[in-house]
Amino acid sequence: RERESLQNFKKAYEKSTSLVLINSALARKDYKNALDYCNTALKYDSVNPYFEKKKQEIINLMNSK
Repeated sequence: RERESLQNFKKAYEKSTSLVLINSALARKDYKNALDYCNTALKYDSVNPYFEKKKQEIINLMNSK
């Protein structure tokens, strides 16, 4: 049980870290790194629709440059 809660904490920590990295890269208009961070987040949390949606937004931003 303790192990499961530790894994949940780790997953939540990785998700929030990814969000910070993605959003700070976007703020700098550094779309390539934002996309890399998004892909990394998807490796850890492939079922989360947020990262998939964010990835599409970043790709759209890159294409509109």
